[in-house]
Amino acid sequence: MSIKKCGVVLVLLALLAGVAAASAGAASVDSSKNIKPGDGGYVVTIGKSNYAVSSDKGTSFSILASLSDYISQGQIKWGYKTISGYVTSFGAELYWGNPANSLSMTIITPDGYVLGPYYDIIDGRLNGDIPIVISRSSGVAQGTYAFKIYGDRVAGFQYFTFS
Repeated sequence: MSIKKCGVVLVLLALLAGVAAASAGAASVDSSKNIKPGDGGYVVTIGKSNYAVSSDKGTSFSILASLSDYISQGQIKWGYKTISGYVTSFGAELYWGNPANSLSMTIITPDGYVLGPYYDIIDGRLNGDIPIVISRSSGVAQGTYAFKIYGDRVAGFQYFTFS
């Protein structure tokens, strides 16, 4: 085999080994954090609804932690909401009111789905507000929803509220 062909074969083998290692690493991260692929049937829409939508099966909704804080460039803060009954949708809102700064919000559901990230423009306006409604026709999972708030592009410090 010529030197040129050996070089190509070695490069291909190295690439395949890298892909296999990356796939194994991703699988172990996903399984250790119980993260599932896809969206689990969840739908995230624009809206201001900070309450749970009840059904004939009854409902119980509580905010585990409403959050008011400051965030800087590259920083992460966490907000939480707990659903403890059958509901098909509930709302959340990240508000900072300064469109010059950019924050994002990613949702991790109790049953292991990651939704987002969502940015200010989700409602078609740059106004420092991410109002969303999370729904699933079969009912959203009961448990605690984690909301990852990320300082995507922030000059100095930005005050925000999450509810």
